[in-house]
Parts: sequence; structure tokens; C-alpha cells
Amino acid sequence: MLYLCVAALGIINLCLGFVNNGDGLVSVNLYKAGVAVFALAPTLLFLAGLVAVRGWLPGERSPGALPAMITTAIFVALALSAFGSNGAGDLQTFFLVFGGLQLVIAWLAYLFDAGVIAGR
Repeated sequence: MLYLCVAALGIINLCLGFVNNGDGLVSVNLYKAGVAVFALAPTLLFLAGLVAVRGWLPGERSPGALPAMITTAIFVALALSAFGSNGAGDLQTFFLVFGGLQLVIAWLAYLFDAGVIAGR
């Protein structure tokens, strides 16, 4: 079930990319902003969600650590760009929160799947 949560957060992050960031005179979404890390962030978080769904497809095996590694890579890039910017606004904060939540759940899903953390 945790892998499905990762997939749901991937969809949420993809949809957050279409939200307009209304600061100043120009109001654009992340896909039109022209900054590569912000345009790729929702897409790669969605990719991690798609990879997480792989275990639910018939005849497929568990996705393993791949969703967690993809989410970690893009979250680190988002966090470093957020710390380096001079306050990009609420939309960047939403991506850090939902990306961080996806990161934690993806690693928990992998740890449960690998048997490191025992379930009931």
C-alpha cells in the first residue's frame, strides 16, 4: 500500500506543476518558467510514482529501491535550489513538502518490502 501512496504523491506533484505562481506581474506555472530543475521536478516525481506502481501490475515483481532513489535525487536537487534561492514562494514550499513526504514514504515502502522493517 505504501507504493500506492508514492504513486498518488507522484500524481499530486505532477498536478502541482500546473499551478500558477502568481508573484509579480507574470503568473506562470513551472512548466513555462524556464528553470530546468523546477520543470523536471514534477515530472521526475511522477516517474518515481509510476515506477512504484510496477509491483501492482500483473506478472511484475516489486520495484525495489528505484522509486526511492529517483525521489531522493530530485528532492536533493529541489532542496539545494530552494536553499540557494532568495525565496521562490509558496509553490516551491509545496514541492518541498510533498516531495519530502514522497521521499519518506518511498524509503519506508522499500524498507518494508526488503524486510528491514518487519510488518505485522
